[in-house]
Amino acid sequence: MTLFSFYKPLFFGYLVTPFILSSGLYTLVMAPLASITVWRIPSKKLFAFILPLFLVFLISTHGLWSSFTYYEVFKDFWYLLNPLLAFYVGCFFYLALSRQDFYYIFCIAGIFLALMHLAYFAINPEVLSLGGRDIRDLGVKGNHIVPFSVALLLWGGTGRLFHLRLEALLFAVFLLMISVALSFSRTGWLILIFSLFVYFEFYRKPVLILFLVSIVLILGFLVVGGYETNNPLLTKFMNPTSEFVQYDNWNIYDINNNWRGYENFLTREVLENAPFLTQLFGFGAGYSLPLDVTIKLGGDDHSEIFILHSAYSYLLLKTGIIGLLLYLFFLLRLFFIAIRARGMEARSVLAIAGIIFFTSFAISGLYNKVQAIPFMIFLGCSINIFWERKR
Repeated sequence: MTLFSFYKPLFFGYLVTPFILSSGLYTLVMAPLASITVWRIPSKKLFAFILPLFLVFLISTHGLWSSFTYYEVFKDFWYLLNPLLAFYVGCFFYLALSRQDFYYIFCIAGIFLALMHLAYFAINPEVLSLGGRDIRDLGVKGNHIVPFSVALLLWGGTGRLFHLRLEALLFAVFLLMISVALSFSRTGWLILIFSLFVYFEFYRKPVLILFLVSIVLILGFLVVGGYETNNPLLTKFMNPTSEFVQYDNWNIYDINNNWRGYENFLTREVLENAPFLTQLFGFGAGYSLPLDVTIKLGGDDHSEIFILHSAYSYLLLKTGIIGLLLYLFFLLRLFFIAIRARGMEARSVLAIAGIIFFTSFAISGLYNKVQAIPFMIFLGCSINIFWERKR
């Protein structure tokens, strides 16, 4: 396959377009490739692997027989099916690309998205005078495949996967790290740390763990706190669990400063008062969580919310305890597959499992309509390479 083959730019496009196209259009773009893959790889093993997520979707379908509108129901179907489509898109590119091309193009996509992110600051340098929280409120956010690409490049760029000149490698990593820093995202730093842990197997080297965590925390503190020594974003960095604290009595100040915790509190409250079958299978697709207050989100007033920050709370509401257990089973199976093996693909599966697990607490995990798509494409390709090399 030549360097300029059709599949290479197509793969690059599928990785970067979730951050450019509207989410609905991107789903339409994914569907044909996913369908082709199901036809070309009628594998029972592949379907069994993704089955827990498909069962989560099936459980949610009882929302069709509730009083929810079809628009609300099918919007949830869209959220729940997107990870499945992305996974099969990844399987398609497993058939179309070499192992080396797959990892290389993924890193190129990360660099491209980092450059797009940095270009905003180059065009609008006055934004840099704002605090980190204000920059995030403008919607200037990073992309989570950027910190993941740092780990891939550092581990594979010196010969393990592809050969890069040292100067090119260091320059690429520098660009990626600047983008991670200017994203002001705890999740981005978490993905960076965890990915480095996994690919370099730092979890087998306790001294290196302590050293790496110290360096990253110091860098994060300097970058995020550099604008203001007493800003709310820095406080959140230093207290990463503060947004998940739940109170018995909520006021508007608590809600605004701990929105994720408020969502989780309402989820628990609603389910505790729900019938047993609803606790088991949820309210179904289309359900919206009623709020005790009217709050402004995205410029509009809302008295209920449709999608939650926590994938775990989202699944409890829509698919109940059974749906949540299936989701956790899928993640645990990824961990189990990866921990028992060694090699690049085992590390990749473990890294993706950890990223999904952690992001499910704060940014909807697999059901994040933008950030999750490239990771599921990555998983679809890497798990197939893993099985092939194992054989």
